[in-house]
Amino acid sequence: MVCGIKTSGIFVALLAVVGCGSSNGGGGGGGSFNTSVSGNKSLSSLSDADKAQLCKDVDTFLKTPAVVTSQCKLAGFLAAALVAGFDDNATDAMLKTTCSQAITSCTSGGGDASSGDSMNMCTTDKFPSTCTATVAELSACIQDFPKVSDKIPDCNSITRASLSADGGGGPTGMPSTTACDTLSTKCPGIFDQQN
Repeated sequence: MVCGIKTSGIFVALLAVVGCGSSNGGGGGGGSFNTSVSGNKSLSSLSDADKAQLCKDVDTFLKTPAVVTSQCKLAGFLAAALVAGFDDNATDAMLKTTCSQAITSCTSGGGDASSGDSMNMCTTDKFPSTCTATVAELSACIQDFPKVSDKIPDCNSITRASLSADGGGGPTGMPSTTACDTLSTKCPGIFDQQN
């Protein structure tokens, strides 16, 4: 749970890791995630050079237009969910407006992904010796990120009731993927936010 939001981890973590972004930082159209680091290597056994390469490849992929669009859709959804969770008087119209404004801010570069330390997910302590996940498993999860936005409702369909399973008491039900659930199980804490 993050601020009362039941999450699968990766989607909030990736949004926090790279923030909302403009398409200035990436090229291409989303496409496939690729890395030159061997897929059969365990994340916990990567050399510093492999970690740096993997993180560079993840960072590049997360800045592609398709992924930025997904990040911004998620930003809109989360903004509406947070308003619903903290403001009992927020109407459905206010939630829809909040969602739309967050997407507009995100897509216009209101939180540019190309600035600052955008890949803190890839610090050494994120791949502890207890992490048994492989580069291929991380890659599968990263590849799923743009697909999850299909499961997130459009701003026009957001209502207080749609954001919560308990009729308005708190937002729940963030989408998940099998690949990211596997990664989280094999590498506990990989999606925890850092200070």
